[in-house]
Amino acid sequence: MPSIFTYQRTFYFFVLLVLGYYSYYPLCPDNEWLIYSAQSMLNGSEIYKEVMETNPPLIIILTSIPVYFSNVTSIPTHYTFLFFIFILIAISLHLILQILKSVQFTDSKTLKYLYIGLSAILLIIPAWDFGEREHLMIIFILPYIILMMFRDKIKNSNSLLVYISLFAIFGFNLKPYFYFIFVSIEIAYLLYTRKVLALWRIESIIIGSSGFIYLGLIFLFFPAYITTLLPIAIKSYTVFLQKDFMLLIRMNEDIILGGIVWGYLVYLFVKTKKLDILVLNAAMLGAIILYFYQQKGWHYHILPFLIVSLFSLLYSVVCYTEKKLRIVSIILLPLIITIFEVNLYRSYYPKLEIYINSLPTKSKIVAYSIDLAMGQPLLQKEQIWTSRFQALWMLPAILKLKDAELKAYMFNAIYDDLVRFRPDYLIFSSQQGGFSYLNYFEKSDARVAHILESQYVATQHETFTVLTKTTQKLYK
Repeated sequence: MPSIFTYQRTFYFFVLLVLGYYSYYPLCPDNEWLIYSAQSMLNGSEIYKEVMETNPPLIIILTSIPVYFSNVTSIPTHYTFLFFIFILIAISLHLILQILKSVQFTDSKTLKYLYIGLSAILLIIPAWDFGEREHLMIIFILPYIILMMFRDKIKNSNSLLVYISLFAIFGFNLKPYFYFIFVSIEIAYLLYTRKVLALWRIESIIIGSSGFIYLGLIFLFFPAYITTLLPIAIKSYTVFLQKDFMLLIRMNEDIILGGIVWGYLVYLFVKTKKLDILVLNAAMLGAIILYFYQQKGWHYHILPFLIVSLFSLLYSVVCYTEKKLRIVSIILLPLIITIFEVNLYRSYYPKLEIYINSLPTKSKIVAYSIDLAMGQPLLQKEQIWTSRFQALWMLPAILKLKDAELKAYMFNAIYDDLVRFRPDYLIFSSQQGGFSYLNYFEKSDARVAHILESQYVATQHETFTVLTKTTQKLYK
């Protein structure tokens, strides 16, 4: 009986590649902040008031699992987080194999090709977006997608359907618009069966109802997300960072790659009229709608479309093409090289990290920067972050909105954090995009300027300025 251990050497090999990559690089800034937010929540801080995070609470709750394990074992959270994702991928692959073992493939090696390809896609392709919410979403929902591909051919036990559904709800509920993929697949299945009752299934009921239950739990246990965070996020994060349609296309060449695969899938469906190809088309439709709906253009937003594209390419070549191995090699090798060339790049600031590591252990630090990577290389180090904000990277956007109420909230929060935490070091990135945090702080709020001038002294480094807490005044 196929299981995760049937091809374990391949799976472990890819795991080692990811570990090797992250033994040099830190996690992406979003994951670093989620780890910090989860740790703060475990320490008793109120999320969305004392720690600001734009995502709904599910991702913080999930991240608290590896953080808690790190706390009780003393294993660095950097590694407990990675192993948590590895475990989720292993569960996803195991559920997928339980589905595929019931499919009567004509080639006995098909299952092997699909397993190895899926392992590479889920472990390697995300590169520095590994563990991002979009990556997690695909890990959680991929068994559901593959289940729907063969819903008309195989009969699965009710227990397996429940497991797949319960696993998928964590993916779809990470962000509300992740349901675009669910709705797209369900509509495709309805059109394929032409029976309304086809929507009345175990998985559709569990997944569909989970969103309403989750919304109720947010109102009950995390009301600050609705009352405090959403008004700020809608004004600044959601609206101001939106990009136009053509720019969204130009920002991610993976759209062109996925578009080519999608065109081939449409051709296959016209030719075969099979449910498996229809579901893949629907999943790609939902994923591209998801990307354009968010309107940010960040690479991890296109990751679901990319991963579904690569899986669709893998599946169509393995199951619908002769001379599979040769064609897969010819197609995937240049594809993977191109993806790595783009995705392995990350903003990295070793000089700032070296400086932070040279400071006394448990120093209280906050960094202000437009670039998240510049502002947060310290979160997994032996220092203490002392701000409710993630590097305060949204400040320039908020100022351009000219919203007096939002600006007042921001500076009140900055002042309150300075008074409450009394940070030892304030790190300001050099001027970025014509904006200087230090100059703005000194000129725009008398209370903050007074603290900076009376309690800190400045030293200039190559790419950042450090204000060190002192009893001396800051003389200009």
